[in-house]
Amino acid sequence: MANKNPNKSTRFDGEKSNRNTKSNSKVRIQKSKLRDTAAKLRELESKCLENIKNSVEGKEVEPKQLDSSKWVINSLISLDRAASQEEASLTKIRLEGKRDEDDEADQQEAAEIVKLVPRLKRTFDENDVKKDD
Repeated sequence: MANKNPNKSTRFDGEKSNRNTKSNSKVRIQKSKLRDTAAKLRELESKCLENIKNSVEGKEVEPKQLDSSKWVINSLISLDRAASQEEASLTKIRLEGKRDEDDEADQQEAAEIVKLVPRLKRTFDENDVKKDD
């Protein structure tokens, strides 16, 4: 039977070669600044929905109040959509930047690998003599 609660040293220690270093999970989604504005409008959302409900049920609601209630609801929808798009584009840019950095590191590692050429040959090639001349 396997130990259900292994100690921390066996769960989290390990050689660096065994760790996943090229994971995209380290890229965090940056919160859009539009989310703060949407949060402030959400505080008004319940009152706005109540005004719209009263209007639909035939109760008397001031026209300016009804118009502003509709505007708040429509703005919330637009802000959420715009914030989601902004966050997606920022995350995409960050992921592409991370991939570019990883590609550059791989290219540098490949450049550091030197092709091994034997110093001495057992045979004599005439091509080698022509190169020296």
